[in-house]
Amino acid sequence: MSWFSTFFSSGWEQLTDSDPRYGVDSGAYGQRLGAAVVRGFNMRVFSDGALPALLHEDPRYYRKAHGSIVHRGLYAALRVFVGQRDSGVSVFNTSVVVGHGMASALTMAYYPDKSSNTAVVFKTWGFSLLGEAGGNLWLEFWPDAHERLFRRHHSDE
Repeated sequence: MSWFSTFFSSGWEQLTDSDPRYGVDSGAYGQRLGAAVVRGFNMRVFSDGALPALLHEDPRYYRKAHGSIVHRGLYAALRVFVGQRDSGVSVFNTSVVVGHGMASALTMAYYPDKSSNTAVVFKTWGFSLLGEAGGNLWLEFWPDAHERLFRRHHSDE
């Protein structure tokens, strides 16, 4: 689980007083943070654990590492919907899409009543898939950015 995304999403929800609607005091931030941790944990259990094991899918993101920025960016973002079987065959990424949907549906069990509805579940599901795409983009481009930023240190050795 990415702690950055957990704190960022909780902070954004607190700042905008968006779902889950716990209010805006400091206690509300703690409740939002707790809900984000549970939501993230559930997404990882379903998307990286249970469903890949049942469906024989490989939940890992494999970096392209070559090609144009646009091509690599599209590749990374679309990997949310295109996964691999354990055999290496490309398939619809059921583990991620359905796993995030299942974890989003579970929010109805711990979100406050005013945020426990189908619209919030679908919004949570959509944002979680966007977050997954953002994570893939990070995995695709951060190694290149890191190399460029810290190249001098490597050449001095």
